[in-house]
Amino acid sequence: MFDTMEIAFRGRKFRVCRLDTYPNHASIASFVAEQDIREAFWDVGPGDYVLDIGASFGPYALTALSQGADFVWAWSPQGHAGETEQEILQKSLMINKWASRCKVYNTGLYSVPGFLNTITQELSSTIDDEFAARTEQNII
Repeated sequence: MFDTMEIAFRGRKFRVCRLDTYPNHASIASFVAEQDIREAFWDVGPGDYVLDIGASFGPYALTALSQGADFVWAWSPQGHAGETEQEILQKSLMINKWASRCKVYNTGLYSVPGFLNTITQELSSTIDDEFAARTEQNII
């Protein structure tokens, strides 16, 4: 179900875990999609601390760690059991031996407290049976 792929950023190689269910799965596409943005604007190095809000599969968190960031906090709330963004990001951290330098949260950050249905983007201040039944949600 999972395999790995080597990525390079500014001459530093690292491996990313990905789902092998189809070649362009978001677990690898997210590393390719914003490569130019990271190349142009992502200037992280030793001594830096990074907050990756909406980390997904880790294209910014892992890139920061590959460049020597001291520590990354990453929020990655979306996904389905067995293939959540957080699970895949955690696997990538482990294969690169960076798990001790990154804390991944399966919650999100938002401007108000509540619960977010990550499929429909519906926000609720409480979880009632009707809201909970509609699909998965995360505390934000």
